[in-house]
Amino acid sequence: KISKADREYLQERGVTGAYKDTFFTFPKRTNDFMDRFKENLQDRGLDTDCLENVPGFYLKNNKWDFMSNEGIGFPIQDRKGRIIGIQIRRKNNDAPRYIWFSSTFACGKKNCMYGIGPGSPIDVVRPMEQKNHVVCITEGKFKAIALAQIGLMAVSMQGISNWKSAAETAVDIINKEKWFKNSSKTSIWLCYDADAKINEPVHQSLKNIVAYIKSNNLKYKICVWPITSGKGIDDVINAGKMKDIAKVKSMPLYKRVRSNPNRTYKK
Repeated sequence: KISKADREYLQERGVTGAYKDTFFTFPKRTNDFMDRFKENLQDRGLDTDCLENVPGFYLKNNKWDFMSNEGIGFPIQDRKGRIIGIQIRRKNNDAPRYIWFSSTFACGKKNCMYGIGPGSPIDVVRPMEQKNHVVCITEGKFKAIALAQIGLMAVSMQGISNWKSAAETAVDIINKEKWFKNSSKTSIWLCYDADAKINEPVHQSLKNIVAYIKSNNLKYKICVWPITSGKGIDDVINAGKMKDIAKVKSMPLYKRVRSNPNRTYKK
């Protein structure tokens, strides 16, 4: 279930339709909730033993418990639609803003057993109707959904350091799915934030992905736009400024001009 306030937040972020239904208000850790959760498992022919290898759950004083945090939860899914992780966007913009549903904190704690993390899985968000032969790579769920809502397949990494897994996932989709594999129009679009041209770690992540795509002999484009049109691709799409997006083959790294942070010059 999702609260009214969280539903309104998703509306503000431009999330609509079936995509909105994948989000939920993260539940509070109560005995009543756990009792209902166990009943739901039993209705599906499962018992709590199945939780031993599920990130976020752990045994405390011989009772099953889970990591809880105020915020909005959403699934991370692989290319086959299987849920391989859960992230939480924390309430009130607490830092870090996004966290994994994980129980690694329970490892080694007194009276606790089990407790594992999800790793860094890559999220695949599909459009309701596939109309083109493009696979986009971006960072974060909201950007991936914004792309999917305009008909583009999106592969999302949860952090720029995970660029290789994102690139591997995109290449895997192209090599294994006939829609992409059998088309000469298939291409990868890289949709990093607008600050990629001035943020060195982000720019390096982008360069790494480009090199990986080239090594697999695939076509690609880098999507760029003025920072005034929006920071992320979702900002640009939701603001109706897609005409500001240009597609290029390379993007140099720039330095900020201190007297005017909106101006840059080439490094």
